[in-house]
Amino acid sequence: MVIAWRALPESISPTVRAVRLGVIPLLTSMFYLAMASGAGAADPDAGDALAASVGVGSVAASVAVATLVAEDRFEGTTPFLFIAPHGTVASWLGRFTVVAGLGVLVATVGLLATLMVVQPSGRSDSWGIIALVLIGVAPAAIGIGFLIGAASLSLRDSLLLSNIAEYVLPLAAGVVAPMSVLWHPIDLVARVIPLANLIEAGRTGVDEGMSEGFWGDYALALGTGVVWVIAAVVVWGRFERRARRVGTLESSAF
Repeated sequence: MVIAWRALPESISPTVRAVRLGVIPLLTSMFYLAMASGAGAADPDAGDALAASVGVGSVAASVAVATLVAEDRFEGTTPFLFIAPHGTVASWLGRFTVVAGLGVLVATVGLLATLMVVQPSGRSDSWGIIALVLIGVAPAAIGIGFLIGAASLSLRDSLLLSNIAEYVLPLAAGVVAPMSVLWHPIDLVARVIPLANLIEAGRTGVDEGMSEGFWGDYALALGTGVVWVIAAVVVWGRFERRARRVGTLESSAF
């Protein structure tokens, strides 16, 4: 876990940590909230605030996973993860723990920022819904990040896909607008993205409480998250088999 943390930019110095874990989530979540309100044309609600914070946290966690994979490749750790017969479970658990904690932390910072502008509804279950959605950030983001990182192993620029995802995910996942206003069939495609389902669950929960709609979207977010993890494992396994056969990572490609 310590090695995984030190591979992330947030570990470089206290100043970098303050910027990446405080300033950037605050400003980004406020930007998403402003976009959701039509640059001030409409009053943002609690659903927009929750969507902005979840979007910031999930994107941060997804990019962190891809960054870890790229850093492992650069530092020469990837061959160890491929060929070591024992001990890799602890290594992966450490990586997932760091990424999950990072995503929830960034989402919490974003939520605190947006709650300075938007107050949660007076429903008795509002804070319970917020807590459930924040907890769901990790499983909604890790699968996407792992798949992006695994696919990036076939590219010379390991961070290319993660940089693209950092800008595409907030737009495709309903961070700045509900999925109901997305063009068809983009709204259907968004349903396969765990982050989109989690944000939709948050919006539904803010409006309706812990209703069937909320639990349905929340379960769909967790389920699609598992599917993305399985897909990432398959992609990673394909790269692993090729790496074993070729004997080098530099020439590996799908």
